[in-house]
Amino acid sequence: MGNSLDFIQPKDQAVKRLETMFSQMNAMVTSTKDVNGGLGAKYFLVKDGVSFSAILYFNNKSQQSSKVVFEKASEEFINEFQLKATNQEVAKKKEHKTIPIYVCVDIKPEGLRNELKDDFGKLNIEIVDCDRTEHVDYRIRMEDNNEYLTITQYASGKLLVQGAYSQLVDKVVEVVDKRKPLTDMERALLFVPEEAQSSLKKDIESRHSVFEQGQQKGVVKQDKLIDFLFHNDKQTYFTGEGLIEILKDSQQNLLEYNFVVAQYAKIFEGFLIKVLIDKNFFTLNQYRSDSNIADIGNALRKEKLKKYIKDKIRNGHVIESMIATWEGSRCKEMHSDPVAEKDIISVPTLEEAVERVGGIKSCMKDAYRILIEYGWSDVDLKTNTSEENQPEVEVIDSFNSIIGIDESGKGDYFGPLVIVGVLVDASDEEKLIELGVKDSKKLSDKQIKKISSEIAKVMGQDKINIVAISPEKYNSLYSKMKNLNRLLAWGHARVLENLLEKYSCDGAISDQFGDEQFLNNALMEKGKSVKLIQMPKAEQNIAVAAASIIARKIFVEQLERLCRKYNVPTAKGASDQVVQAAQTIVSEHGKRELSKVIKMHFKTTDKVMLG
Repeated sequence: MGNSLDFIQPKDQAVKRLETMFSQMNAMVTSTKDVNGGLGAKYFLVKDGVSFSAILYFNNKSQQSSKVVFEKASEEFINEFQLKATNQEVAKKKEHKTIPIYVCVDIKPEGLRNELKDDFGKLNIEIVDCDRTEHVDYRIRMEDNNEYLTITQYASGKLLVQGAYSQLVDKVVEVVDKRKPLTDMERALLFVPEEAQSSLKKDIESRHSVFEQGQQKGVVKQDKLIDFLFHNDKQTYFTGEGLIEILKDSQQNLLEYNFVVAQYAKIFEGFLIKVLIDKNFFTLNQYRSDSNIADIGNALRKEKLKKYIKDKIRNGHVIESMIATWEGSRCKEMHSDPVAEKDIISVPTLEEAVERVGGIKSCMKDAYRILIEYGWSDVDLKTNTSEENQPEVEVIDSFNSIIGIDESGKGDYFGPLVIVGVLVDASDEEKLIELGVKDSKKLSDKQIKKISSEIAKVMGQDKINIVAISPEKYNSLYSKMKNLNRLLAWGHARVLENLLEKYSCDGAISDQFGDEQFLNNALMEKGKSVKLIQMPKAEQNIAVAAASIIARKIFVEQLERLCRKYNVPTAKGASDQVVQAAQTIVSEHGKRELSKVIKMHFKTTDKVMLG
């Protein structure tokens, strides 16, 4: 085989393709020069410490390249080059799908170009700086974990980033974006193949306002998921939304739409990293210094996030959805996936791209809601009880007897506030557990009614104290105290004092409803004589759980009695149904009568009166 190979294609494409092939073959271009009066370009190359050169010849009339002639190149290198040049389509089928990168950004100020070059040099990757012609300020070839990228800064101001998508691209784009924020156009074209960019630019220029409008809509919506994203992913999200809208109106039919899915696949990766940071798998600074620390696939497949899901039966599916989305979009669209089929993964229509994007967005919304907005935090897991890892009720062993205090009705617009204290000693504990005593919120009204009656039989009425504050009395007290927590503290203190009038006791436990000082300040002489524990989720203690059941039973009975009296549906909470019931009472009995059945300071009162 000779050292001259045919290489016929348009001149500009030939230069780009030749340089890309050199990069893929790990041959470093150290310099170039024009030969034959501009009819050829000579590349000086180094591979594995061996220097050689290649000359690309052009046909001046046809404006095409004609051949490549190698000087001092090994036969092995020439054979490999010929295979790539003459059988590229076959070679593509043996590779996995990658996103070609052709990022073009204008960097006009010379000082900014030098700052960017310094920033690239600070990246924790191997950088080979290749001097070029008078038309090029610098050319940098980056290499990291068998991933390659070429950055060329032209004297005209154009900064060109070329290669296949990898994490190198993310790092380079982040560096550029910090020094010179990308325009909507530049961001929209990040993953668009070079051959489609020129035609797509025209569509983007004609609809440029769509990006700004998308961001304005996002601000108005106040979407918590979008706010949760990293800043650059948030920008990419709005760019992707605008790009889809532009493509829908475009008359173009592109060969494939992988670049649309790639935008959201990139966002999804950033979202998962943010979730892992939120759950303290690593810090943001740790990730910035070593991106490999994320190990997203391992975290998902080993279900390390599952413990943060409160309702694993109903919402446990989100982990499988995250794995499927990660493997189906990010890995396959943007990385070479060694376990995937070797056929090229293509998205041939915009409709299919939009469908895939919808799946990614849906997965992120579910994961955000289940894991972040309503999921456990590490603090929760340390201080709270979940059914999976702790018993539903527990006894504080350090006390021989304890008073548990809880209330019902504080979040209900209609009905009384009921506060109950129950004295439990060692002989009562097993009896209460056998009755099925647990947090009243985990029981139906029917179960509460039955268990409450049985508690009274087992314990005896003397060990139970009830302070039921009617709506009318509640409104009077609230007008004096001006604070719900003070009112609650007053009621809890009364229950405790009443029981201590009859029994001596080692301690008391209450659900914490605010600053501990509210209750401490409300205690009288006897109450101050016992050790008082205030804690979140106090219903874990069997004495408090018993109190919560009795309080709920009395509240429901009195609420039902009030609603029957005024002939309105039983109205719990502060829903629209509650508002309608209150409006019925006002229309039939007047505003003064309403104060006898509801808690006036609730904001619900404004809705009732406006109606």
